[in-house]
Amino acid sequence: MSGEIWQAGEYNVLEANWMLAGGNTIGVAQQIESFVIYEDLYKPFTSASVVMLDTYDLPGELGQFGRDLFKLKVETPGLPKDTQIEMIFMVESIDRRVMRNDRLQSYVLNLIQVEYAQDLHRTISKTFTGTGDEITEKMLREYMQSTLPFNKEGSTKQIKYTSNFWSPIKNIEYCKLHSISAKNSPLYFFYNSRKGFNYHSLDYLVSQPLFQRFVGSDYITDVDTNVNAISLGETRRSPNKDWPVFLDLKLEKLFDYTRIHQAGGFKSDLVTHDLLTKKYKNIRWQGDQDTRTKLNPNFGYTPETYATAGAVRVTSSRYYNNHDLQDVTDSKFLQRRHSTFADLLQYKVQIDVLGRTDYTVGQKVYLDVNRPIPIRKDEGDIKDYLLSGHYIITSISHQFARAGHVATIELSKDSTIGIRKI
Repeated sequence: MSGEIWQAGEYNVLEANWMLAGGNTIGVAQQIESFVIYEDLYKPFTSASVVMLDTYDLPGELGQFGRDLFKLKVETPGLPKDTQIEMIFMVESIDRRVMRNDRLQSYVLNLIQVEYAQDLHRTISKTFTGTGDEITEKMLREYMQSTLPFNKEGSTKQIKYTSNFWSPIKNIEYCKLHSISAKNSPLYFFYNSRKGFNYHSLDYLVSQPLFQRFVGSDYITDVDTNVNAISLGETRRSPNKDWPVFLDLKLEKLFDYTRIHQAGGFKSDLVTHDLLTKKYKNIRWQGDQDTRTKLNPNFGYTPETYATAGAVRVTSSRYYNNHDLQDVTDSKFLQRRHSTFADLLQYKVQIDVLGRTDYTVGQKVYLDVNRPIPIRKDEGDIKDYLLSGHYIITSISHQFARAGHVATIELSKDSTIGIRKI
């Protein structure tokens, strides 16, 4: 562990090195005004932006750009070493350059994970055979030349396809759409987190242990003291009590019936054309009949909502390989994937919390929200049963400034813990 922490939101920049294509490295930690590191469950790479305060005219001194790298290493004091954010980025662009005075300028370095460059430069014309996780690992190791850890959940479906000059990431996207887990989960994600690259189904994320419980009400803090604090006449708040408290909560949309319906979240009819038997088949799917493991006990809508909804029409052809005549399409689980994804996007909440470097995408957390109602003497239960519950972190923006570390976290869930009480 690193040094002691005085209050939630503290951080230390351990390394900030601009690594030039020519081989030289410049330490720029003292020139950084602020920086943001962004992770997303739906995107393959982590990105960052760094605001520089520069009195040395580094862009002018360094000359041409194109293959410069940037290493960032940051920690939350008191947390284990394996929770540090340590990444090497490619300098993708430099913009918003402003002359503050005749000796000082500011600009923004836009950074993206180094594997992005390999994906940008490679196109693949080749036939691949195997499971989605096996092909994804091949893309990561052979074509993107990544040495980061790869954590995968195996797919049970064998696929065979031809990459028509696709990039490695486009191949991985194809594999995601044709993967299904041993527990019959058809929704896979390929993303980067603190643990490296990950290829996991929604069922895997749902089954994780709880990482954090966020609450919306502050508390009267117990005063923690130590010898230094007493000698300086200072007190501090307890980080373990401050970290779980969200500072702000926002919902872009609380309810969107049209979007859920059009995405096939309620009901769908799949029309398949079998090229081998020359037959058409119609398959009905209703979202609340899914027996998958959910984040919370209840579906987000009433049984009447699912039953009365009109069915969205989905079409798919069925293709077979010439080896054992196995169906190589996703027609058997296409409707379930659409429905599951629509459910996951049903409740998206954004919260701001005091940051920790061990917060990362894919973690399972609990959000405890009270209903915004007048406080009455006889009011016993004020929990918001619609918004409270288990969520998955689907994106996180770590914002490091001189005032401290704040994390803006997007949470998504596919179900509720109960019905709204009126």
